[in-house]
Amino acid sequence: KFLCHSTALRHFLDFHLRCQIFSWSGVTIDEFFSAVIMGVIRIMMTFFASFATDKYGRRPIAILSCTGMFIAMIGLVICQLLPLQDSSFSWLSTVFLFGYCVFGVPGALTLPFAMMVEVYPQKIRSFLIGLTIFVCFALVFCTMKSFAFCIVYFGNVAMFSFYAFISVLGILFSIYILPETKGKTPQDMENYFKNSWMKFLQITSKKI
Repeated sequence: KFLCHSTALRHFLDFHLRCQIFSWSGVTIDEFFSAVIMGVIRIMMTFFASFATDKYGRRPIAILSCTGMFIAMIGLVICQLLPLQDSSFSWLSTVFLFGYCVFGVPGALTLPFAMMVEVYPQKIRSFLIGLTIFVCFALVFCTMKSFAFCIVYFGNVAMFSFYAFISVLGILFSIYILPETKGKTPQDMENYFKNSWMKFLQITSKKI
């Protein structure tokens, strides 16, 4: 969920903020019509995520999601730096903006909720799920209150570049840290984390 909110994906999907973002991003079609399209994209990609994660696994979808978000955000940065609004390529900002949400919804937005039940130990699962949801909505509050201020104060290019950087962190996290839970039982996941923790302690003790 940190990735979801740190890349402002939640703001791109929120009705009130998305209309402002469309204007800031240089989207040439009507902002409110774009918001309707975004809602349809969110529904379709959520359904896609439910099937794709079972077929291909969680980690590949997470990597694809973060990679697509990175490419789309870099595209938006380029659209901000180049004078494309009055050219024949003015549609590119619209494509990148929609592409950002197309890739973001099945990975950064939905996977954390799907994987909470799979990775948390059974004995403390209910507590950790409640804690995770609390942190999630605390991040929602903080980012939504600061997002418009940051856009105005730092500028579109700086903020979109920051979101692209966070997407890169998401790619690295998905490759090196995120466990694959497809076909794994809760006991398998507990053993995975126990073994990972033991390896970490062994490496740390050797260095000391």
